[in-house]
Amino acid sequence: MSSVKVAVRVRPFNKREVGLRSKRVISMSGNTTTICKADAEESTSKTFQFDYSYWSHTDVSPSYITRLN
Repeated sequence: MSSVKVAVRVRPFNKREVGLRSKRVISMSGNTTTICKADAEESTSKTFQFDYSYWSHTDVSPSYITRLN
């Protein structure tokens, strides 16, 4: 029996998202990904665990990885 491995990647904003001044609502710590709704009245967040998590949103982060890595 084989198991499924799941990976997630946070990509950089595209031109449209930059133009709209979109806010990042995702954070990662190891293989834990947290999504927080930015403009919610209550602080709501959802946390997920993945086999692999890749941060590509900003290249100044120590955990930054390109699509080519």
